[in-house]
Amino acid sequence: PLELYAAIPSTSIDYAIMERASHIAMVPAGFRWNDLGSWQSLLDVGPADNDGNVIVGDVVAIDCENSYIR
Repeated sequence: PLELYAAIPSTSIDYAIMERASHIAMVPAGFRWNDLGSWQSLLDVGPADNDGNVIVGDVVAIDCENSYIR
């Protein structure tokens, strides 16, 4: 429910988990990574149409600009 989600502290995974864990391993990987930490970063990962919209699926966007639509 929304009330439970709203009660979760807004803490990054770096501080909440990684800095407190003692048994951590890093594995090198050869893929692109984008930390989707903002609405702008979400728009940056997909191809945008002429209005700046990133559209996933069968969507009709009318008078819509710079939006992520799914």
